[in-house]
Amino acid sequence: MGRFSLRLQNLNPTLVRWRVYWTNMRPNVRKNNILFYIGLSKDGQANNFASFRPRKNTLNIEIKLPYSEDIQKIIEDNELNDMGYQKRWGLYRLRVEKEDVKIKREILKVLLLKAYENYK
Repeated sequence: MGRFSLRLQNLNPTLVRWRVYWTNMRPNVRKNNILFYIGLSKDGQANNFASFRPRKNTLNIEIKLPYSEDIQKIIEDNELNDMGYQKRWGLYRLRVEKEDVKIKREILKVLLLKAYENYK
């Protein structure tokens, strides 16, 4: 088993799927472990356009995007578990369950790519 596989064994299984998926999509973006959440870094610099907070059975994702009715409609139409928008920090907060990672992968990908493009 390689170094990559050994590191992933200690992570929440939902986060492992997202880590592998995101790395394939954007190779220069890596996870950055912080005490209470997992942020992202690009080329060694913090780039937290999204952060992940693993829980026992779910994964909370905070996506940094300005509030927009279009994005809110995407979240509602795709029945994502919306935990509300934080105006102070400009974050959409979503709770993702194991099944959501498989079923709603494409819409989560769209939201994360929008945040990535917006946060450059």
